[in-house]
Parts: sequence; structure tokens; C-alpha cells
Amino acid sequence: MSCKAATKDKKSSFSKKLFRRGSVRSVGSFMSRVLRTLTALSHFGSEVQTEDDKDDGGFSTFKSGNKDDLMEDGDLGGFLSGERVPGVSGLKNHGNTCFMNAILQCLSNTELFAEYLVLEHYKGEELDEDKPKTNGMHLQKKGPLSKGEVTEQLSGLVRALWTFEYTPQHSRDFKNAVSKNATQFKGNAQHDAQEFLLWLLDRVHEDLNTVNPNCRPAIKPPIEEDDQSIEGPSPPLSAGSFVQELFQAQYRSSLTCPHCQKQSNTFDPFLCISLPIPLPHTRPLYVTVVYQGKYSHCMRIGVAVPLKSTVYRLRDAVSRETKIPLDQFVLTEMYYDGFHRSFCDDDDDLNIIQESDSIFAFETPETFKLENIRTKRGSLLANLNHNSFKYGTEISRTPSFMQGAVTPVTGSPNKNLGPEKVILLVCNRACTGHQAKRFGLPFVLYMERTVTWDTLQKEILEKMRHLLRPGVYIQVGPFSLRVVGVVGITYLLPQDERPLCHPTVERA
Repeated sequence: MSCKAATKDKKSSFSKKLFRRGSVRSVGSFMSRVLRTLTALSHFGSEVQTEDDKDDGGFSTFKSGNKDDLMEDGDLGGFLSGERVPGVSGLKNHGNTCFMNAILQCLSNTELFAEYLVLEHYKGEELDEDKPKTNGMHLQKKGPLSKGEVTEQLSGLVRALWTFEYTPQHSRDFKNAVSKNATQFKGNAQHDAQEFLLWLLDRVHEDLNTVNPNCRPAIKPPIEEDDQSIEGPSPPLSAGSFVQELFQAQYRSSLTCPHCQKQSNTFDPFLCISLPIPLPHTRPLYVTVVYQGKYSHCMRIGVAVPLKSTVYRLRDAVSRETKIPLDQFVLTEMYYDGFHRSFCDDDDDLNIIQESDSIFAFETPETFKLENIRTKRGSLLANLNHNSFKYGTEISRTPSFMQGAVTPVTGSPNKNLGPEKVILLVCNRACTGHQAKRFGLPFVLYMERTVTWDTLQKEILEKMRHLLRPGVYIQVGPFSLRVVGVVGITYLLPQDERPLCHPTVERA
């Protein structure tokens, strides 16, 4: 009874101490305690690590340097002001042991657990009030654990990570110790990381209980008490240890009698909680915005849209991100070879656009209204003969094409509204044979429907002025337009005085 009472008092005081301390501390404070205590214990600098010359994994440069410099003046200047950061080091992969390395890195960066291992608190659970203190901290009793090989190797590995002494031999020795105690982890096969974590914590818990095997509390049945007298969970159902205090919680299931209102509470310990990954409600889409101006410029943005939505939600997201009104930009799809689809119907299902699609949003003039765009889209292909340009020989051999989607505005022109206008979305591409590659930035033209051939030609070349040599845009030769939105290949001839009034454009 005295042993059980002592164990209960010790666990109670330990729990208060554990949860009274902050869970997040600075690296400097943690390393200061580690280094000073290791120096007092004569461990720091006394261990000789075994190095495998054939398989050092490039970690030989991480060996500890001059330790006296690190502890000079009792600070961590050597750690925190230098290039190396304590506790930040990769682990050698011995086969497919990435699952093991991931768990080791997590535990090494769990501050309370790392401090417990590095300072070797696991070697003596009982504090001696009469023994000397170092920096206000009790030195723990020494003495190897009876069957604590896994804990010993884990402690050495974590200590090496925090003192720049890690070599692949540390993780190899740990893996060998694990293989001896768990046949399922033998060899170099891949395993589940959570399965290894549960096994490792259970093994360390078993190793810690070998210190005082006679002081294990008896297993208690579920507690039955009145609902109003419930104050806290029951004691653990097995011997307590630092691992349980730090990592274990208890799940309380209550059953209340509807007649007598008696409540039966059962506490089940657990180490891990399986949390479902929430299903995404949105998906990302990336849009290249083409701003209007004398020289157009582009900006690529990303927006989140609902999984089940319409094109309107994409337009609304782009509008909110760019501050461009909804009725002042056109959504279209454009790749290296020019324009493909246009998205004019706001009620279309957004599933027609995938994350990998190349979507462009062209800003249009304020007088342009999206609702006036026809459902079927037309396109124009302008072919410039560069042979008459004052280019070099190599450039003149590569003719250039300009492709643009034209959007005629419906409605008959009258004297009050002025001439009917259309929007031209233009992009340039260089063609060699049947291969074409887009170059330069796309741009927008807002033209009168009755524009002449020469005027249209000059407006397009003026937008390309920054891409051409001086004077080229007034020396251009033959100029042709191709209508893309109709069946077959249809060109508008230079002899057409009003090319944008051609019936082919009307049918596009």
C-alpha cells in the first residue's frame, strides 16, 4: 500500500510539473539547459561515435567542433550565431526507413521528450532532494536500464542531433536495436509511420517501467459514480511513465440510467486520434489577366472557386481579385498556337475548365458590355508578310502571324449611338511551316465595324510597335485576315474595303 501511495503522489506531482511547464520554449533556453547539464554529467565530449567510412552519407562535416568555444561565457553564441542550427539535421536512409526517420524527427523536435532523453532523465525516475543541483536542476540517478536498449539508442540519437555529433552510425545502431526487439521492422522494407510511432512509444514506456517494477498500480475497473461527482479521469490502466504523462490521453464514455440517473464512466487511454481530412469545397484556377492600355501588360493570378459552380463564379472571383468590373473583361482560352475557347455564358458549368487550362482574362473598354457578345465566337487571323520588312535575312525567313478573336456587338447602329464597334483580342505568333509559337504579349483593340483595311493594319502594328524595328509599321507589305470561327479556312481579302463588315465575320 505504501508503494502504491508513493507512486500515486509521485505521479500527481509529476503531472502538475509536466503541465505547468510551457510546451513551447526558445531553442536557446532548451540548448542552454542541455549543454550545461551534459557538461556537469561529463557526457558532453566523452562519447566516441562509431563512424562508417564507407557510408557516412556526407554527415562527416556535422561532427562537433570546439566545444569549449560553444560554452564560453555560458551562452549559446557558438550555436545561434554560426551557420549551424542545433537539432536541424537530416537522417541517413538505411533502405526504405523514411517512415522511421520521419517519426524520429518529430520526437526529436518535441521539446519535453527531447530534453527527457538528452538529459538522461529516463535513468532515474525518483529525485533525490539531498543530491547537488546543476543550474537549479536535479541531476538524475545513473545506472543502465535492465532491458532498455531501444531507449538507450533513441537517447543517443536524439542527443547527437542536438549536439552536432550525428553520423549515419547513430541511426544504424537505432535501427538494429529496433530490429532485435520488433521482428516486423527487420529488413529494409517500408512500413507505416504511425504503426512505428505507437510501437516505439510503447517500447520506451516498457523500458521506463523496468526501473521500479514492483510499484505498478493495480488495474482498476471502470468508475461508477454520480454525474455530479465527476471530477476527473481515472488513473491509467497500466504502469505510469513519462511517455504516458506526455503523450497519452483518455477517452471518457458515459452511460446514464434513465431511471435512477446513475452514470457509469469508462476511461479508455489512447495515444493517437484519427482525424478525417476534410473534403475540399473549392479548387484553384489560374488566370492570366491582360490589362488594356497603350502597351498591354499581363499578370497571372490564382483564385479559389467552388467545386460545383458556374462560369459566373470564376468571373466574380477574377473581378474581386483584380478590381475590374464584371462587364469589362472577356474570359478565353489561349495556348502557344493562339486562341481556343471563349467563355461567354455565365451559366455554363465550370467543370469545363480544368486546373491545367490556360485561361486569359482580357480587360475591355468601359463602353463594352459583355451581355452584347454573341454565343458563337469568331476569330481573325492576320498574316503579315515580313519579307518587305527591313529585318535581317534570318528573321525574314520566319513569317509572323497575329491571331485575334473578334466579338461583334449586336444591335443596329444609329446616329445617337454612333458607329457599331467590335472588340479584337489579338496575339502574335511566329510560324515555320505547320508549326507556330506565340510571342509577345496579347492585347485588345476596340475598333469601329466600318474601319478600313489600312486603318486596321496600322492599329494592329501600332500595338506591336515595341516589338518591331523603328519605321517597320509604316513599311508593311501585304496584309491578310483569317476568320477562324467558321467551317473551313476563310480569309478576308485585302481588297475588302470594310473587312470587319464581311458576311463571314457576321456568321462567325
